Amino acid sequence: MSGLRRVHYTNVSFALLAGALVVLAMASHIPSPMYVLYEARFHFRPDMTSVVFAVYTAGALVALLFLGRTSDHLGRRPVLAATTGGAAVSALLFLSATDLTLLLVARMVAGVSVALVVATAAAALSELIPSGDLQRAATVSGAASLCGSGWARCTPDS
Repeated sequence: MSGLRRVHYTNVSFALLAGALVVLAMASHIPSPMYVLYEARFHFRPDMTSVVFAVYTAGALVALLFLGRTSDHLGRRPVLAATTGGAAVSALLFLSATDLTLLLVARMVAGVSVALVVATAAAALSELIPSGDLQRAATVSGAASLCGSGWARCTPDS
């Protein structure tokens, strides 16, 4: 592959991956404003909403501690595909939740999926950046995650 073509391909891949990171970070936070509705529908105590938020963090922490290097062993694409699928499963669980238990499972799956997506995408971005500038790759990765999380908070009901 010619040098110019390789740089173009890498730039496009880099941009697409950063965009996917924004979307997945956003998707993980979109259900948050609905917790008040879930609370009323499932009749759980208001303090359980804090537990729902904590379960996401616990899932993310466990995933990063024990599975954070999975993409180093299995490859970036398979892990990104699996974790994107996990995020979709999480969304389906949120949509079909009928009680607090399913809500907690959905939140745990979201935490695990997003943590592994962020870790894997950060590694992939550092490999794809055309200039080899690891600081810029880290900045883009962090900004993409923050933008996705922030934009999810800009929904009309939040």
